[in-house]
Amino acid sequence: MQLKTTMQELERQLSDLQSTYDKDKALWEGKCQFLENQKENYKRDLIESQRKFEITLEQLQKRGTSAQDKYEYNQNAIMKVIENKYKVQIKEMLESHQCLQAEVTNKGKRLEEENKRLTQENVIGKRELELKV
Repeated sequence: MQLKTTMQELERQLSDLQSTYDKDKALWEGKCQFLENQKENYKRDLIESQRKFEITLEQLQKRGTSAQDKYEYNQNAIMKVIENKYKVQIKEMLESHQCLQAEVTNKGKRLEEENKRLTQENVIGKRELELKV
């Protein structure tokens, strides 16, 4: 009888231990599953964050490139305006120079003609004087 009681007590203890073990096992499996799920979620979040970071980085690089392109475009536009301004000034100066050169050439021709005329008049005047004398 004492063995029977001891046996029942041991079976009850075994049953209690088995029940505690099953509860702990279920609890730890749940915790492990939760942690595995968390791990997978964090992996996905990390991948998503890296993707967003790369997209943001590309956008910033494009924005930087775009700003640089705008700056270069503006600089080129300013250079073209200045270049055109000076080309117009050079053209006007060349035209003015050509006009002045034409005037000087014409004046030189007129003076040469007047010189010839005066020289001829002088020669004629000398001949007349010689004839009168």
